Amino acid sequence: MFTQRLFSVSIFTRLRLSIGIALSSVTTFLILSFILSTTILPITIAQAHGAEFKQHITTSHGFSLYGNLKYPVHATHLDYANPEAPKGGNLRLMATGTFDSLNPYVLRGLSPWKDAPGLYVYGFGQLHDTLLAGTSSNRTSGDEPQSAYGLIAERLSYPDDLSWVQFDLRPEARFHDGHPITAEDVVFSLSLLKEHGHPSYAIPLHSVDRAEIITPQRVKFYFTEIGQRPAILRVGSMPILPAHAIQVDEFEKSGLTPLLGNGPYRVKSAQPGRQLILERVKDYWARDLWLNRGLYNFDEVTIDFYRDSLVAFEAFKAGEYDVHLEYISKNWASNFFQDRRVREAIGLLFDFEWSNRTLFNNAYQRSNTFFPNSPFAATGIPNTAQIALLKPFADILPPHTLQKAFALPVTDGSGRLRQQRHKALALLKSAGYVIHNNRLVSQQSGEPFRFELVNQKASSLERVILPFKKNLELIGIDMNVRLVDATQYKERLDKFDFDMTIHVLGQNLAPGDLPYLYFHSDQADVPGSRNLAGIKNPAVDALTVRVKNLVSFEAVKDSMQALDRVLLWEHYTIPHWYIHFHRLAWWNKFGQPKQRPDYILGTQTWWREASRPARPTTGKR
Repeated sequence: MFTQRLFSVSIFTRLRLSIGIALSSVTTFLILSFILSTTILPITIAQAHGAEFKQHITTSHGFSLYGNLKYPVHATHLDYANPEAPKGGNLRLMATGTFDSLNPYVLRGLSPWKDAPGLYVYGFGQLHDTLLAGTSSNRTSGDEPQSAYGLIAERLSYPDDLSWVQFDLRPEARFHDGHPITAEDVVFSLSLLKEHGHPSYAIPLHSVDRAEIITPQRVKFYFTEIGQRPAILRVGSMPILPAHAIQVDEFEKSGLTPLLGNGPYRVKSAQPGRQLILERVKDYWARDLWLNRGLYNFDEVTIDFYRDSLVAFEAFKAGEYDVHLEYISKNWASNFFQDRRVREAIGLLFDFEWSNRTLFNNAYQRSNTFFPNSPFAATGIPNTAQIALLKPFADILPPHTLQKAFALPVTDGSGRLRQQRHKALALLKSAGYVIHNNRLVSQQSGEPFRFELVNQKASSLERVILPFKKNLELIGIDMNVRLVDATQYKERLDKFDFDMTIHVLGQNLAPGDLPYLYFHSDQADVPGSRNLAGIKNPAVDALTVRVKNLVSFEAVKDSMQALDRVLLWEHYTIPHWYIHFHRLAWWNKFGQPKQRPDYILGTQTWWREASRPARPTTGKR
């Protein structure tokens, strides 16, 4: 994949082969471990039946995946927000691509919040509040990414075995039409998203067996398994939708009529493919809640859509929008890529050192991992805990997975890949391919080695793709580059109708279901799923399931590193590059808190300084 700050770049295979993007310093997958002393193994509810026992019930204002909460129950504001920040003014942002729907919760249609790359980074995508705030994609904590605090819910209660969780709702919580948010809306949202929602919403909620309305302000979720701490964060991150304002049979239809919201902003106007304007809800029910003090300060947020990132940057320099964030990513499919040797051979023909020197002025570092610049990157040889995790799969793993450190080939940057070509051809020969009339063909069938890379027209990656295409041609491989518009691109990815493609896979520091959604075999054939590479690997399956049940950060780290090793040695991707900061340019007319968040960009904490002259500013975050 290709990307910047929050993302690293690499190529996956869609067995299908894909090029994917993993987050760098602040966002990346977490990994699981097999340290039984710190692991709570999942036990089905049925196993617990028949034994009556009393459990301690914990009641709290928040929930932490690992360790203790940072903020006490009487906290006044987030450390990285200025509670005295003035309200007012307009923030103008840029997005790439297009949109034709304002419903981000369903598979159909292109939604700004779901399909505009990187738009979520700015922190203004929360049109619907959640029970807890801190671990959802639209409301990620800036200084404590594995914890969440009560938003719609004032408090939560749960037993030692985590078989259920109960939320007490704030009586002041309201939708934008003034209708109170009740337990009925919570149960309705669960049912609606499980049955009709996009897979990214529906699949995590499958861990919920049922929900029960206790009172209008109290709701209880029962889980299918016990001992799963992430299950509480999953339901806590579920957007709460209005039962009184949504027709279930119309929900999956994409359209430009926004759903009734309950968050800090609402849609003011939308011009498909051109512009989206959000307006601050001045009587927002949670405007004075400690979690929101100093956040969401702009009266309007205008998002202009550009199909070309270079054109967009020229518009930024002309003052047509306020903040410019650089970032970019890749992926593939086809029977050719079922063979690990073929995937490795293709990867040898990507010359990172030449691209970095010639195209990027040596601005990037090579990603020798799915999780660069994070504690979850596998380095050196596996430790004892990782070997224990991987040993049961030794017979199916690549030979060096348990014994060697993974390393990508390093070229001299000259563009001459003689050694890489020789090694690639040797691998391809062992996989049954030979050169015939300057073309690589199957020795058995004579079929030429030919595949297609699908990319969006608005992408700026052609200067990277075309040298890669040329290197493949030198060993007789024909890679056709097809450029499609955003609607076609989404449709083809949803149906896995591609050989190779370019795509961003966003991450966060609370692992939860993300590794499962990206890599588990259950997701390989689900339309719209994020397992774009079509990975079906028992070791990957076991690791991604286990990560959801761990309660020790050290165990998670070992497990994620074990997962990283399997993914790397299987050559599902061609890792590209990353940088460990945001490259940000903005017009210097905004105030910012003195303390900056560690894990988010923090734009939602800025405010307009009326007395400050506007001039362009650049920086790293």
